[in-house]
Amino acid sequence: RSIYKTGDQVSLIFGVLDNLGITICNAQINARITGPDNKISNLSTEDNTIKKGKTCDPQDYSYLPDYWSSFSPILEGTYQIEIESKTESGIKTMRQEITVLSESDYQNVPIIVKRTSMPTRIYPNGSYRAKVNILFNKDFEGIITEELSSEIKINSASQAGIIRNSKIEWAVNAESGTTQELSYSVTFPTVSPEFYLIGPLRLQNLASSYDFSDYPGSNYSWQIALDAIPN
Repeated sequence: RSIYKTGDQVSLIFGVLDNLGITICNAQINARITGPDNKISNLSTEDNTIKKGKTCDPQDYSYLPDYWSSFSPILEGTYQIEIESKTESGIKTMRQEITVLSESDYQNVPIIVKRTSMPTRIYPNGSYRAKVNILFNKDFEGIITEELSSEIKINSASQAGIIRNSKIEWAVNAESGTTQELSYSVTFPTVSPEFYLIGPLRLQNLASSYDFSDYPGSNYSWQIALDAIPN
C-alpha cells in the first residue's frame, strides 16, 4: 500500500533478476529512506537489516518474498525510498514514495487499499491468487475496477466479478467502517523474462457525489517480474 499512519510497520519486499531473467538469491540490496525531515535511514543485506528469504529458488515460485525488511515511520509526510541492487549484471535502482498520516487524518481518508496476496516475482508454470483488502471510511456504492497488463490471463474473480478482457469489474456496496476483500486468479504468459503491472484499482461511486477516484495511492501499480523459463 502507499498510505500509512504514524507508527505503522511499512513492509518492503523485493525480488531480483539478472539481465536474462534468472532469479538472484545472493544479491546485495540497499534501501535509502528519506523522511519528511530529510533525515536518512539505510537498510542493507550487508548488515541484515534487509533479510534474505528461505524460499528463494531460480526455478520455482513462492508467495514469500526473496528479500524483505520493514521500518516504522514516526513523522507525518512523504517518505522517499530508493532501492539499489548489486549483482554480477551490474547495479539497478528504483524509487518509490509513501505517504504517512496522523491517526485522525488516516481515518478521514475515504478508502485504504492493501494488496495482501500477490508475489513480486513469479515462475510462469503456475496460476496465482491475488487478494485486495479495501477499508472503507465512507459509504460506497458503485463499481471497482482492476486493470492488468493485457498479456495476463484472468481465470476467475470472486464476488461475481465480471471479467472484461484485461479488466475485472465488481459491483460493491460497502458501509463506512467495513472492509471488503476482492480476489481473483491469474495465469501469466510463458514469455520471459518480462515485467508486468497490476492496477491501480479504480473506484466509481454511483450513489453519491463523493469522488473516490483520487484516493491516496490511486496511481499505484503492483510490479511483478517474470522469471526466465529454463531450457
